[in-house]
Amino acid sequence: MKYLLLLLLLTTIAVCPNPKKDYRAEWIAVSNGTLIVNGKIWNVSNNTIITKNKTSFLKEFNSLQFVGNLSNYKIVEGITLPNKGAKIVFRNKFCTTLYYKNAKKGEIFYWKNGWHIWYEDWTNFKPVTVNTTYTIVQSPSNLDFRAKNAIVVSYTYTYPCIKAENVTYFLEERPIGGIPSKELKLKNVHFLRGTYRFFHYKFAVLWNNSNFNDSASIITTENWKWCNRGYYVILKDPRVSEFLLKVVNHDKIYEKQGVKYNRKTYQVHFNTHLKPCNEIKKFRGKITIFVLPDFNPILNAISSAKNRLYIEAPYIVPYPSLVNAIKKASKKTKVLIVLSKIGYARVLEKIPNVSIRIFPQIHGKLIISDKKAIITSANLDKCGLEMNREAGVVVYGNVSDWLAGNFMHDYNYGMENFKIKRIQFFILTVIFGFILSFIFLSYKVLLPRRKK
Repeated sequence: MKYLLLLLLLTTIAVCPNPKKDYRAEWIAVSNGTLIVNGKIWNVSNNTIITKNKTSFLKEFNSLQFVGNLSNYKIVEGITLPNKGAKIVFRNKFCTTLYYKNAKKGEIFYWKNGWHIWYEDWTNFKPVTVNTTYTIVQSPSNLDFRAKNAIVVSYTYTYPCIKAENVTYFLEERPIGGIPSKELKLKNVHFLRGTYRFFHYKFAVLWNNSNFNDSASIITTENWKWCNRGYYVILKDPRVSEFLLKVVNHDKIYEKQGVKYNRKTYQVHFNTHLKPCNEIKKFRGKITIFVLPDFNPILNAISSAKNRLYIEAPYIVPYPSLVNAIKKASKKTKVLIVLSKIGYARVLEKIPNVSIRIFPQIHGKLIISDKKAIITSANLDKCGLEMNREAGVVVYGNVSDWLAGNFMHDYNYGMENFKIKRIQFFILTVIFGFILSFIFLSYKVLLPRRKK
């Protein structure tokens, strides 16, 4: 096992009922409170880990970290957690209940304003913050990138915009709709499939010399095709390249060796109504590079907004953590959201100060919170924010104003607030119904009946 980081401040409760290697390493970590496991009561003081076998636990989870050190926890034996079907109740200042029907290998349930899932083979890559020069490009665009060597990481890759003599690809093995047929023709391609829901991140590292001093990194919201509204960030900083390469080198463990990729494929067609804009801006300053789910600044950025919160995304699937974050911000500031599809986001219209507009062909994920902005590959749903392997950047200062100007262009040219559209649709439906009723009654009353 590499590293495990439960991003909790002395986690209230975490449960691992089915470890990957040794079932005797199963455990529950709790702070002060009362624990009830299938009717058996435990009164816990301080921070305690209860396991079936202490030796097995320490062997399998010797690098377990709870925002501190494993030595901060008392480890005791005596608990048995069934893999299939359990009810776990924890009572402290609050009361929470966990039900699980079938615990997967390595699955860890933990509480943080609701129940979430972690896997013991997931990483804890800490974000990298550098002061450097970087460039942001808004698509649609027709840019290509050239180098001698390149590593390309993506959910899918169908447009050859990376021009290099030696290219290695790391791609998702189960994209929705199947593997694009163009991917099957690539050389040096590695398809990844693991305990992450999807390998949905999109970045590339390009270099000419072996020392990486001339390397460049590209972190993007797009699957390397630039026909939609999106963003990519270009950094020429070896510290960023080294960080991203470390992530790739770890994720190699998820490659499926010897698998024949003769499954469903689909053809890709590029159609766009957006003209290439090639909006390019160079900045210098602090920028943070991160990967999910190891580090997630998105929900905190949303909930902490005081003066402005702009969200641009293809779609939003609300779930409690995301909805609560938007509600916290909506008390302080007007929330403007631009989507390509309204979908499940209708529930957000009920939140005060939230305004939604529709702008077609958006694929980028952009969150602007006061004087910082996040550009990420993660969709705004539970899968994207908690289950996928994603990547992104946080930028600070004046760059957020430039991004806000681009956002307001899309907002102003988008369809009107969807509430208004629904009201208009309702009124037109009622009017159309009256017209049909009038025609029907006129036909019945005014027209003479046919004689037999």
